[in-house]
Amino acid sequence: MSKVRGVAGLVGVLIAMTLGMTIPAGASADVQRHYGNLPSADGTPYGVAVGPGGDLFVSTYGSGGSAVERYRYESDGIALVSNYPTIGTAAGIRDVEVDRNGYVYVANLNDDTVTRYSPDGTTWTQWGSNGSGPSQFSQAVGIAVSPSGLIYVLDFLGNRVQRFTYDGLYLGEFPAGSGVLTGGIDIDGQGRVYVSDATADEVRVYDSTGALLDTIGGAGSGAGDLGNARDVDAGGDGRIYVSDTDAYHVKVYETSGAFLHSLGSYGSGVDQFSGAAGVTADRAGNVWTADPSNLRVSLFAFAPRVIGGLTRNFGNVFLGNPLATQQVLMQNDNYLLPMFVGAASLDIGTDYSLPPDELICNNAILLPGHVCSVGVDFDPATAGTKADTLYLDGGWREVDLTGNGVEGPTGPTGATGGTGATGPIGPTGSTGSTGATGSTGSTGSTGSTGATGPTGTGSTGATGATGPTGPKGPTGTTGPKGPSGNNATPRVNRLAEVVRVGARPVAMVRVHCPKAACTIWQRQGRARSRGRVVQTRVQGPTRIAANGTGRFRVTVPPRIRNLLTRQRSGIVNVYLAVQEDKGNSVRRNVRIGIRR
Repeated sequence: MSKVRGVAGLVGVLIAMTLGMTIPAGASADVQRHYGNLPSADGTPYGVAVGPGGDLFVSTYGSGGSAVERYRYESDGIALVSNYPTIGTAAGIRDVEVDRNGYVYVANLNDDTVTRYSPDGTTWTQWGSNGSGPSQFSQAVGIAVSPSGLIYVLDFLGNRVQRFTYDGLYLGEFPAGSGVLTGGIDIDGQGRVYVSDATADEVRVYDSTGALLDTIGGAGSGAGDLGNARDVDAGGDGRIYVSDTDAYHVKVYETSGAFLHSLGSYGSGVDQFSGAAGVTADRAGNVWTADPSNLRVSLFAFAPRVIGGLTRNFGNVFLGNPLATQQVLMQNDNYLLPMFVGAASLDIGTDYSLPPDELICNNAILLPGHVCSVGVDFDPATAGTKADTLYLDGGWREVDLTGNGVEGPTGPTGATGGTGATGPIGPTGSTGSTGATGSTGSTGSTGSTGATGPTGTGSTGATGATGPTGPKGPTGTTGPKGPSGNNATPRVNRLAEVVRVGARPVAMVRVHCPKAACTIWQRQGRARSRGRVVQTRVQGPTRIAANGTGRFRVTVPPRIRNLLTRQRSGIVNVYLAVQEDKGNSVRRNVRIGIRR
């Protein structure tokens, strides 16, 4: 296979393209951006088609000698897989189509033939000749395959569409409008036939039998008008794509015919056309357009999606008590192409901020199916509603941020304790001493005895002092506790930007669970070097205790380690999903450089 562009060149084009382009208004909507240009290896490109596996087929004409070039997007670049042999006049090769089984069909306007190749190009059949009868053509300029496998051929000067089986058996025909017709043809998943007419500046829509259903576009200079509708494609993503040679655009419509937007502009720059011709789009919305004047095929593709929608509401947050960092996730849902994800930023950046160690989706290459994240902190300085815009991928995706700053509530004051009881009365003082006995009277004359004097009684002693005060009564009950704050979110961080690896597992990622125990419910890893990507083993705990930290080790497979030299390095992507008990969860795709 001939490599057209290696991975280093591909990544360089992605970065330069993203940083250098002007972001269109409404970028958060589904608007494809320019991905890159594929130079034609041989001849002048005119027709393009996408095979069932994502391979690109380009029909060329001129002095080249190759009827069809087949390209494949691989992990390390874009490869020219093969050239299909020329059957007939090379200068007449005009359009190419591929059916769901991989068979390739080529329309030749000079020879008035249709050629059918096997998927590997080794065998072929051919039908058609010059004329106006069944199975004859007056310049076969377009070809399409229906969902049921029937072949439709657009006859330029015959101004008609003929219908065949896959091996060339004539089934019928219908007129394709009036006047001189030149353009392209395609069929959508419901069997509707689309024919572009460069003379009438419109696309006509027919049912499978040729009854006219609708028209798209029309002559004029408005956004949805057409100046020279050279080719049409009913994209696998459900949209209609029309190459307009005079307007130097690919114009995009809904199936209803409503105009959506245009791709490209005039010129020879990275996302420009000098004469758009064949156009095709696959199920992921990847749009290839042949540009004969610039001798190349241009590719447009969607930026990575934002998981969970384009709005984030942080709810009520107490001033001075911010929530844990919230993660906004992006995923490359393109089945075929790695995508460069540009820088993340905020429009205002007053109440919201982006922690530097949480910018995983920041100037990074995201492989097909992979997820990355950007952390957002909300710490309102004052009460009230706060809003900002998060720009992701250099502005190709926008997320509206909202939240409310509120004053924290004060708990009620506890009841006052009661007064202590009065202490007991002190004991009675001791009794005073007895008074002195009175003197005896003198002896009387003989006769009666004198009376005895009365006994004196002592006075009562004074009352004793009052006893000490009794103990203090019990304190009243404490008021109820104010509300607790939310549980913290687990934190997932890499241990180093670049680590050395060997045969043993190496610790690369740390998980901390601040308030409650958490569960690691998903983990996966991939190691990559020099274009090779290998699934890796991630070792670590399945549970982490509250306020605990766990480390996760990665085993780098030998076939990746063997590619690491002093001049080469690699990357390990570790994806962890962590759920805190009765709390928040976090999903992180951590990217770590590796070397020996």
